[in-house]
Amino acid sequence: SPAGARAWAALCDAHGLRQPGTRTRGRLRWSRVYALQACVECSELGTVTINDPPNVLGFERGRFALCRPCLLRGRLWRARRRPEIANDAGKLAHLAFRVETVRRELGLEPIR
Repeated sequence: SPAGARAWAALCDAHGLRQPGTRTRGRLRWSRVYALQACVECSELGTVTINDPPNVLGFERGRFALCRPCLLRGRLWRARRRPEIANDAGKLAHLAFRVETVRRELGLEPIR
């Protein structure tokens, strides 16, 4: 509905979320913009977006978000249980690698 679209746009604006890409590729619904920025672990608004360029993990648009507390904990129980990741040791290792790479770039200690 138009009112719902305006509400999502206002919510995204309040959090500083913008449309990804360019106008020539089309625009996403504002509810999608917000969902793409939600932490894959706890669903809070993510503060770090992790790119997965080959999109091995199957996340929409080849990236996923984590909030700071989930990044600091580094456990990622929900992300590891995603059906496309859970039964594939290679994908589990890739997920751990992507998160550890970002942690290292941010100057955080490795997960033990």
